[in-house]
Amino acid sequence: GLESMTMCISLCLFGISALTLGVMCDFLVPGDAGMMITVLSSVSISWLLVIYVTYVHDHLRIDAYLKAQDAQRLAAEWVHHEDQLRLQKQKIVSYIFHEVRNPINNIMLAVDLANEIVGASLQPDDSLEDLLGNISCAAVSASHVLNDALNLQRLQAGTFEFSLKPFKLVESYLHSLNMVKPQMGHKRIELKSSFSSSLSQIVVLGDVHRIRQVLANFFSNAFKFTPPGGTVQLVIEEVHRFTQVQTLTEPTSNTSIAEPTKSETELMSSHSDESRTKTVHFVRIRTSVVNSGSFIAEEDRPKIFCPWSQIRASDTQNGQGSGLGLALCKEFIEKGHGGLINFSSDRIVGSTFYFEIDHEIVPETGDPSLTTSGGVRKIRKRSLSRAHTSSNYLDVLVVDDSEITRKLVSKTLSNLGVTYTCSENGLKALEVLSGCDAIHVGLVLMDKEM
Repeated sequence: GLESMTMCISLCLFGISALTLGVMCDFLVPGDAGMMITVLSSVSISWLLVIYVTYVHDHLRIDAYLKAQDAQRLAAEWVHHEDQLRLQKQKIVSYIFHEVRNPINNIMLAVDLANEIVGASLQPDDSLEDLLGNISCAAVSASHVLNDALNLQRLQAGTFEFSLKPFKLVESYLHSLNMVKPQMGHKRIELKSSFSSSLSQIVVLGDVHRIRQVLANFFSNAFKFTPPGGTVQLVIEEVHRFTQVQTLTEPTSNTSIAEPTKSETELMSSHSDESRTKTVHFVRIRTSVVNSGSFIAEEDRPKIFCPWSQIRASDTQNGQGSGLGLALCKEFIEKGHGGLINFSSDRIVGSTFYFEIDHEIVPETGDPSLTTSGGVRKIRKRSLSRAHTSSNYLDVLVVDDSEITRKLVSKTLSNLGVTYTCSENGLKALEVLSGCDAIHVGLVLMDKEM
């Protein structure tokens, strides 16, 4: 490096200087005196050479150390700056999503209320119904884009939470298929399904809401890219089953304070392996959505699961979509379930999007809560004749700083025959709940920013 090159140049220069001085002294002062002067000159120059080289070496080493320290400091400052920018970006994104999504939700709620008024009218206006329908579709589309962007931001930040619950696999997947039948029928697309009979009653563990979101995205893309008269098929396959012996992390509590005897110790050790492990059964399921639509070119493969990217395989797409759907699907399957997601495409057959997940098999218990909604019980609509007839009881307390939101929610609750009151901030809501005339509330609908 620079340090070694400087030392070599210095040695050469001092060597040449010493040799030149010795020759001059020997020429000017002949005999032993000249020789003595030459030796002394060489020794002196050698010592000066050592001192100089040591100085240069130390100077370069100190300079390199200071530069390294400066580089580390700048790197630490840059990392800190990047972290601050990332946090600021997350706050800005969350703020924008909150401030934009609330008005969109208000629009959707207002449209629903307007549809009820138009539907109850003695002379309904078809043009008004079409207009309200268009507004509702636009608001729903904007809401979906915002939700997708917010979910992606949470996934990238590591703050997204998955909810793994038991659900009937085939029943839930076929429910997703039935949801898109009307849409496919309008385009004359034939919808098919195929699954093994061994999977018809199986109950597995997973986040059924996110899995159905993945299926909905697959069906949506199939609808966009499949021409009228084409086919879309849902295929559910069992790849294989396997078992794992898992170690229980939480030991059984021991209420005995006294030390166990020798016989008790031998008995506990003989059953320790059995009591601290359990055998879990898994099934690997491959779920595919096959469509007879357009071929996806090889150069477009890297774009498929990338955020904010789209491909235009044919004119059937109509430019719809935000480019976030498949990126979210990849996160839901890989991060949420440790699975695999991919696709294949053929010019003749069409395209197949699929995912594979190793589901834990849940023993069938006959629990009626295991429905297509993934372990959520279906709640019957409560009769308006409540058991609570006290004057200080309310069904709902609405807390929101937006006057428009409070009005729309109040109108909706009023149409449902639900008693309610509204507060414009959290402090006033606490006064309602804890004042002298405290009111018992069954449910609080609150803005998360309160």
